[in-house]
Amino acid sequence: MSIRIHALIPTTEVNGPGKRFGIWLQGCSRKCPDCYNPDAQDAAGGYEMSIEDLYHKIISTQGIEGVSFSGGEPLEQAEALIELMTKIKESTSLTILIFTAFTMPQLKEYPSLLRLADNIVLNAKQEKEHFNCLNRPSVCLSDQLPQDIELHILENGDVQITGFPNEYEKGLIECFVSK
Repeated sequence: MSIRIHALIPTTEVNGPGKRFGIWLQGCSRKCPDCYNPDAQDAAGGYEMSIEDLYHKIISTQGIEGVSFSGGEPLEQAEALIELMTKIKESTSLTILIFTAFTMPQLKEYPSLLRLADNIVLNAKQEKEHFNCLNRPSVCLSDQLPQDIELHILENGDVQITGFPNEYEKGLIECFVSK
């Protein structure tokens, strides 16, 4: 089985607790107007990678404490995501965090994913009445995260800015991107 990738950052410290392997999956049909990663929306974009190759890339990365999945929308590739998460959990002590725009009721449709994930970060615009209706995994809203950013230069030369910027940093990023 394969999975469609938007970007990989082997070591990030702003996409969950501790040092993490960051995976941005490609494809999101939601088209949120305030999307953090609009380049990751096109389901035909990015590139394919086998679950096995990605798994080996993760476990060969020294010093990480977990894996963070973002996108696009990771749950739009749920079958492949669950297969990868299962491999990680069966053979490592790495924690798994998922950033998603799915709602709590939609998440309940994926019980195996919920069993495998240690943390889920929901888009801050969730309906608050559905929040915290799960005992496991730990769930929080994106506006509850620390406001930190990282800048990475990827293997292909692209610049990836990741994390949750404050208002000042958002302005700097907009200036940087517009030039």
